[in-house]
Amino acid sequence: MIINNQMEKEVVKRKEKYSVIKNILFCIKFAMEQQSGFIISLIVAGFCWGAYPLIFSYLPKIIIDMIQKKTNVGLLILLMFIVTVTLVIIGLIDDRVNKSFDWKSLKVKMAFIQKRMEKSFRMDYKNLENPEVLNLMERARYATDGNHDGVNGIYHNIVCIARNLLTIVVTISAIVVVDPLIIIIICILSFFTYEILKITKIINEKKYTWVMPPYWRKIAYINNISNDFEYAKDIRLYNMRDFVNKKNREVNAEAHVISRHMFNRWILCSTGMNVVAFVQNILLYSWLIYSVLFKGISIGDFTLFVGLIHAFSENVTQIFDVIADNKRLSLEINEYREFLDYPDEECNQRIGEKIKVIDTEVFEFVFESVSFRYPGQEKYALKDINIKIKPGESLAVVGMNGAGKTTFIKLLMRLYEPTSGRILLNGIDIKRYDKKEYYKIFAPVFQNVECFATTVKQNISMERFGKTNDDKVRKCLEKSGMNKKIETLEFKENTEMLKIFYGDGVDFSGGEKQRLMLARALYKEADVIILDEPTAALDALAEDCMYRQFNEMVQGKTSVYISHRLASTRFCDRIVMFENGHIVEIGTHEELLEKNMEYRKMYDVQSQYYKEESIDEFK
Repeated sequence: MIINNQMEKEVVKRKEKYSVIKNILFCIKFAMEQQSGFIISLIVAGFCWGAYPLIFSYLPKIIIDMIQKKTNVGLLILLMFIVTVTLVIIGLIDDRVNKSFDWKSLKVKMAFIQKRMEKSFRMDYKNLENPEVLNLMERARYATDGNHDGVNGIYHNIVCIARNLLTIVVTISAIVVVDPLIIIIICILSFFTYEILKITKIINEKKYTWVMPPYWRKIAYINNISNDFEYAKDIRLYNMRDFVNKKNREVNAEAHVISRHMFNRWILCSTGMNVVAFVQNILLYSWLIYSVLFKGISIGDFTLFVGLIHAFSENVTQIFDVIADNKRLSLEINEYREFLDYPDEECNQRIGEKIKVIDTEVFEFVFESVSFRYPGQEKYALKDINIKIKPGESLAVVGMNGAGKTTFIKLLMRLYEPTSGRILLNGIDIKRYDKKEYYKIFAPVFQNVECFATTVKQNISMERFGKTNDDKVRKCLEKSGMNKKIETLEFKENTEMLKIFYGDGVDFSGGEKQRLMLARALYKEADVIILDEPTAALDALAEDCMYRQFNEMVQGKTSVYISHRLASTRFCDRIVMFENGHIVEIGTHEELLEKNMEYRKMYDVQSQYYKEESIDEFK
């Protein structure tokens, strides 16, 4: 797969913005803020790790020299005892430090993930449908979730650097006394290894890590629907198994091709590194044999230098590997930091002075020539919308599916910003209001019901634990008609929902969930009520009854009711009919029937599906 020039430019741009050093310092600073002493524990772990090869390099020489000198056996035993005790002490320290590192690194990792999650919660709603942003989110997730990727890779490399530096300093001080040329040869050959690793990792970053996030999202989606209880019925009853399996095979086949090229690159990389290592070993062992034959190096020294040169070579290669790896990890951390830097709702709030709306008692909304087009789409979802929503008015928004009803509501609630035109609240452009405060005036209930894996009352109040008003919850459940169902549960409103955190969590039917969401809207006591077809799971008569009851509960508040069933909203003060993104009719139910236009035609068609007595009631 070939990466386009734009992606290449993006890689360069991110590298220029955050250098390797800046990203390492970012990770170190963040870790120290979360866990004091965390970086010190990494360095100590590295030193403990590095002590082992040094001990086992010097130990054979000492033993061989003592044997050749016919040293007392007691001294040999004493030496072995001292070495054993030393290794045990180092092992205990290493184990203690590693255990401390494990739980501290977990806390730091979770703090990184928490920061990423908080950012996603602040993202503009529209960005959550933007593939570019979704891919960036996926790459940011990859930078925090892997054990040896992104930030965790940086911490692992700090341990490696501590070990490498200790070993290099000790070995170089011994080898340089004999022949400095050996150090130069090893460094030159290790540099070739470094270049092979660096090139391989950079290519993989561009041709694997950068192109895989869309496939990870697709694979995760397919995996989720295969395990999701909500999809299970449709997959079985509509025989969707073959479709899901086909999609899974297609995505995995494409991902497999990319992965295969990645593994082939690593095989080529390993081959090149082995060739360099082979040349290095030939040169080093030739030098050692020559030194024994012509320079009088003892067998003990020969054994020592074999160990030291091997340790030095290995650690120089590793430190070059760490340097190359840090370039790769830095690119991943760039993605994390780019995601954190991506403009969000709070960033937008800092641009200009914002107006608080929490003390406003009168809410009048005006759409002035508002048009909206979804990102990447040529066709407008809404075009040239002009309408005023009066204070305390109950407004019905009707039309066929895809007419623009939900888009209209999303613009009203500032989940999207108009492509052109403006929306006014009390004569002021809503962009000038503080967005968090603006959200507080709305209590929406959407068609797609989303319940959280917490208690029933928590799902209603949406407040922090311990802050929920239990009496208020029960009243809202009663008003929404959900109280009888809740009373049948063992723990009443304290019952856990879903089976995510608790195996005995309950789930409700579609209609019950919608009633629960109505209770949530009532609990919030917001000034503007939005019902976006939340009663779709009910029949037409039940929907009509619920809408009327809810309208009585929120008397005096501005309310907007969306439905494609025209009979359910005839009680509203005004009805607005949308068609293909345009407002085609406005008026009361009776006025629109008298006009005998699109509303009347649609109403008459729908009436045929109701019982005869129900049709009479509608009229």
